[in-house]
Amino acid sequence: PECFKNTFFDDAEGYFAVFNLAKMETFTRIRELVSRFRRAVPCPHARRCAMLIGTHADVKRNRRQVSEEEAIRLASELDCVYQEVSSKTRHGIDEALQTWFDLYFDTYQDVGITVVMPSE
Repeated sequence: PECFKNTFFDDAEGYFAVFNLAKMETFTRIRELVSRFRRAVPCPHARRCAMLIGTHADVKRNRRQVSEEEAIRLASELDCVYQEVSSKTRHGIDEALQTWFDLYFDTYQDVGITVVMPSE
């Protein structure tokens, strides 16, 4: 239901917009999902902590339906960082998470909010 989705977004501090490189229909839905997120999240800082993630980076080129150029263009339009990952091989996953956390810390430090990490 729509109310559940908006409630889910209320306290978001950023997002990953994820699509499958081998399924164009997942890519074409990204604009609407990001738009819905941006309407539902009141915090403008959360919008800066945004990543577009293409999964299934391990698929063969002939099975790929979304080109890297298309994804980069959309990321630019949405003002997001773009990265490709593979759940199968784990390629790019650590880098994507690190990139998002870097965005998060930089964004909140820029506006004077101190982010405290728990000690290990």
